[in-house]
Amino acid sequence: MERNPNNGKPQADSIKTEVKILYDDTGIYFGAQMYDPTPGKIAKELTERDGISNDDFLELH
Repeated sequence: MERNPNNGKPQADSIKTEVKILYDDTGIYFGAQMYDPTPGKIAKELTERDGISNDDFLELH
């Protein structure tokens, strides 16, 4: 589970995720590619903008 990672140590059951961070004079931009071996099992639900429900999501702190 990636919710409580051990910083600096790889997760035994990790799923590959790539994150790119770019910046310029007007902002910081984040992009992510998340790989899932069973994408058909990803919960999908339409919600209001910025709503978090049963969907998979990426959270940055």
